[in-house]
Amino acid sequence: MIITGQLDVGSIPAKLSEFIISTVVDWFVVSFVRPVVGSILWIAGLFIDTILLVAFGPDRAIGGSPGLADFALFLAGEFIDMTAPVATEIITTIVQVNETIAAVAAEAGIAAPIVVSALVLLELAVTAYIAWSIIRVINVPLVDLDAIILRVTGPFRAILRRLN
Repeated sequence: MIITGQLDVGSIPAKLSEFIISTVVDWFVVSFVRPVVGSILWIAGLFIDTILLVAFGPDRAIGGSPGLADFALFLAGEFIDMTAPVATEIITTIVQVNETIAAVAAEAGIAAPIVVSALVLLELAVTAYIAWSIIRVINVPLVDLDAIILRVTGPFRAILRRLN
């Protein structure tokens, strides 16, 4: 490069070294880094696609082609279909008991709040006893329902013991 009539020899090697370094870096990025990063992204995409295929099926939607998510949905539907008649009867019985409580409270006059409270507590106790009996009969593998129920009801039982 000629500047003011003189040849600037020091700038030629700097430009040449910049060119060589940028060429080598570009070659390294294009030859090694880009394929490695592309392969990692491809493997991650394949892994995610596999998970989605297993979980949701080929159409990636619940309710279409079968996948693991559809299996849980199927089991929930079957459980609801099996228990719906019993649940309807239980709710009908509770409604009838509540109507009876309301009728007794209407006849009780001034003692209605005490009578209603006692009858509601009795209803809750009977319902809890029935639920406890049903849950104890259910045998779910690898789940100890008795321990779970005892742990959930533990604070209430402690309070009741202190009151006695």
